[in-house]
Amino acid sequence: NQNVADVTQVENYLACSPDTRSELVVLIRAGDEILGQIDIDSNQAAAFTGEDEEAVQAVADKLAEVLMAERR
Repeated sequence: NQNVADVTQVENYLACSPDTRSELVVLIRAGDEILGQIDIDSNQAAAFTGEDEEAVQAVADKLAEVLMAERR
């Protein structure tokens, strides 16, 4: 996971929008397998807290469960 407080401080950051100031990326994982990611951008610096990351991780974990169940 990545919680980038200010993307303007990351030299090689590639923004989807010039207005993006912060980004939260949470992986959707099943064990060692990465199934996808949830990527949230904000136009405010330091927009995402540790609590936000935990909440998005809970959603990602549930998505991983559903995706793996669909594979069976």
